[in-house]
Amino acid sequence: MRKVFTVLIVLATLAMIVWGVSKPWREQNRWSELVERTSDLPPVRQTIRILGDDWLGYLVFRSPEFQRTLALQGVRVQFRVEPDFARRIQALREGEAEFIVLTLDSYLASGGAAGWPGAVIFTIDESFGGDAVIGSAGLANLDALNDPAVRGAFVGESPSEFLLEAEASHFQLEQLKPRLASMRVDTIEKAYDALAKGRVDFAVLWEPLSSRALAEIPGAHTLIDTRSAQGLIVDLALASRAVLADNPALVTDVTRAYFATLHDFLNDPEKLRQAAARDTGKPADVAAKMLAGIKFATLDDNLTGWLRPGNPQLATNTESIRKILADYGRSVSLPNNDPLGILYGQVVAALGADRTGITNLPTSGYRDTTHYPPLDDEQWTELRTKVRGTLLEEPITFRPGSTVIPEEFQTILRAAVPKLAHYPAYRVVVEAHVTPSEDAVADVALSKERADAVKDFLVWECAVPENRVHTVGAGGSNPPPALASEGARAWERRTRRARIMLVGD
Repeated sequence: MRKVFTVLIVLATLAMIVWGVSKPWREQNRWSELVERTSDLPPVRQTIRILGDDWLGYLVFRSPEFQRTLALQGVRVQFRVEPDFARRIQALREGEAEFIVLTLDSYLASGGAAGWPGAVIFTIDESFGGDAVIGSAGLANLDALNDPAVRGAFVGESPSEFLLEAEASHFQLEQLKPRLASMRVDTIEKAYDALAKGRVDFAVLWEPLSSRALAEIPGAHTLIDTRSAQGLIVDLALASRAVLADNPALVTDVTRAYFATLHDFLNDPEKLRQAAARDTGKPADVAAKMLAGIKFATLDDNLTGWLRPGNPQLATNTESIRKILADYGRSVSLPNNDPLGILYGQVVAALGADRTGITNLPTSGYRDTTHYPPLDDEQWTELRTKVRGTLLEEPITFRPGSTVIPEEFQTILRAAVPKLAHYPAYRVVVEAHVTPSEDAVADVALSKERADAVKDFLVWECAVPENRVHTVGAGGSNPPPALASEGARAWERRTRRARIMLVGD
């Protein structure tokens, strides 16, 4: 009997504690109910939880305009900051969130462990200059990052880290890759401070600190940013698969409200700037600078590009990012090994057929406007001084006097070409070298023919625009130094090489 009495006392005590702790929540609920009963707001029929972070590209989800649109339909929005990408994904699986927002690389890196619990319903934005690798005066280009003595700083487990990983992968920065983990810092302010005080030679920053670094740090310059390195930092909206299956109308309502709000903002730039200032708590001019680094994806961008039926751009980006992740030992096994297994374009397709509430934009639609007008020799000579990085440098074992590209090198070229899609602002220089002979003029002529052969392969076999590619015959100049353990034949093989560089402002 005494035990029963003790248990009852414990239970009563716990009940009193729970009652006391829950008082603020109960009072807030009572107040919310009172507001609903004494206003023109419709009753709340559904509360949706969206997990993300404070990236400015997600401002629509946090905006009163978006939330008010859904409130009129009886849907309450709760946007919660969750810095951990994996935790966001797990929240979808466990039913703690109906929607999450995150980058494509983050979902590919962490989605498989949770069983791919969400499907991409639309692309939100793409970083377009908002993230940048800023170098000190002593670094000429991305190739310089391969020097083991070069130090850097970036925020770990962030788009900054993935941007740097992508550049190290694309530009064969093999000496940089194993040192990346040692360059991580906790905050963007620490990365900036390390560069400003000369403790590091480069930092990966985002706006407004990237612009601040260029303005305030002597000699600081952009090695590359996401205006040039495109399709790498792409933000997505994902819906829980359970919600998509059980309540597709809710997903459509949320997506319609999103694009209605976004298009209203884009049609009124001042309204968008004010919304950005409100969202960031920064002055309007600073917020405007941050907005300039974001390319928002409109409904038409999604319909005709990112989630284009039959050939979605996101599928191409997914495969490209999978290769980068694999370069760091992070294998990605998609559902049915197909990028389409994580995409669900039917929601935006339905909005394309019924645009009720979504205003049109003056110009809309995903368009590839890349164009390479022809350059004369003088223009190419100037451009060749602006090397951004070496995409490929490999020996080519041509037969003596031959300009036929060996099959093994054709395979290497085909593997390198998809990387060009991420750098549409840059042109390509193919520089060929031969084993030095006694006839320097003949060496230059042969190397030029071999460079032209590589260009022809890129143009005719890989569909690279002809005006984008320039060739240089370097002859036998600047041969690589012979290694101590290397025989003459091995050294000669390494001298017959092709270098493919990206050049541009």
